[in-house]
Amino acid sequence: MRMGSSSLKGTSKEKLAQEEDMDENTEPIVTLLLLLLKFLLLL
Repeated sequence: MRMGSSSLKGTSKEKLAQEEDMDENTEPIVTLLLLLLKFLLLL
């Protein structure tokens, strides 16, 4: 049981690291999408 929980913690840490990397890569794309949405709302 303990080994299973420790392995789960390891995978969760890896997932968090991957998510952080994804956020850094997608930040410019998200800002562009937000600008497009604002532009469409102004129209």
